[in-house]
Amino acid sequence: FEVRGHRRSKRGHLDVPKVGRGSVTFAYTGLDDIRRETKATTSPPADVAAARISFRVKVPAGKSRTLYATFDCKSSAHARRPTTRGRALRDACQVSSTSASLEGWLLRSRDDLKMMLTSTPQGFYPTAGVPWYATTFGRDGIITALQTLWLDSSIAKGVLGFLAATQATAVNAARDAEPGKVIHEMRADEMANTGEVPFGRYYGSVDATPLFVVLAGEYLSSTGDVATVAELWPNLEAALDWIERYGDKDGDGFVEYASNKNALTHQGWKDSDDAVFFEDGALAQGPIALCEVQGYVYDARRRAAGLADVLGLHDRARSLRSQAAQLKDAFEDAFWCEDLSTYALALDGAKRPCRVRASNAGHALFTGIA
Repeated sequence: FEVRGHRRSKRGHLDVPKVGRGSVTFAYTGLDDIRRETKATTSPPADVAAARISFRVKVPAGKSRTLYATFDCKSSAHARRPTTRGRALRDACQVSSTSASLEGWLLRSRDDLKMMLTSTPQGFYPTAGVPWYATTFGRDGIITALQTLWLDSSIAKGVLGFLAATQATAVNAARDAEPGKVIHEMRADEMANTGEVPFGRYYGSVDATPLFVVLAGEYLSSTGDVATVAELWPNLEAALDWIERYGDKDGDGFVEYASNKNALTHQGWKDSDDAVFFEDGALAQGPIALCEVQGYVYDARRRAAGLADVLGLHDRARSLRSQAAQLKDAFEDAFWCEDLSTYALALDGAKRPCRVRASNAGHALFTGIA
């Protein structure tokens, strides 16, 4: 948050960098009394200073040398063993190509994905981005898990387990939390720990909860792992209950959100303050029902029905399919704009359609509600 321009009245203590043979350690003790360290170690040992690592190598003609720098991050709040280079470079599905450019793109993408994976008690979780979003986000983790199921299903399993473990169990208006809701953002950094920002555990996301159910359905289709889905079923039912009880705030069959003055105004994947508007540019006032969110809910109910059948809960499956069919009809009536040949971006609090061509409507194809 400081990188983004957040000004603080006080900071913790930054140590003088500690330089050793082929290594340098940076350390900071925050206002939350947590000491955080980053240690860089080189192989072969390099000339190291506080702000520079220099390798001096001879490379014979036609030969190559490989140089490594390992960065180990730890804090006093979380004891763990350092990761070895071999463990860090663990491979999943291998893809190769006779095209050098395609091969390079695949390797770069694989390495970028591995860089974003962080270890949790439930398994690996892909963080959302560097540097501002190097933490767990519900929506981002789910989308990444969906896109990588063919490559490594353990990512999806880790995401499902983590989101189940952090699912809200009580109402907390400041954190936009309600029972069954899936987390939007979770931070364990200094400013979250001291309350300077409200994102220690923040649930202001209208779409992560139905997408959680969608991922569970796709995970079972890809892996056949019934045991994991059976273990998750109470969490999936809690998510479905949130959709009905809290997500549909006015009982019209659509899932909406209201803005939080102390956090996010909009709670979809377009979450800037001016993200939802009418064709004349006027900003929409909530509660807001986004078009893509209705698609996620439709898809979640269909997939949950399939899961219920697998678990022998056939009455529940029939009920979920009926709800999905009713939503599909209502969505077509309320969101379709014939003259635009697309779906409205959203409905505002007065159920007026935001008649704007936007990429959000493309998600109606992804989810099958179109």
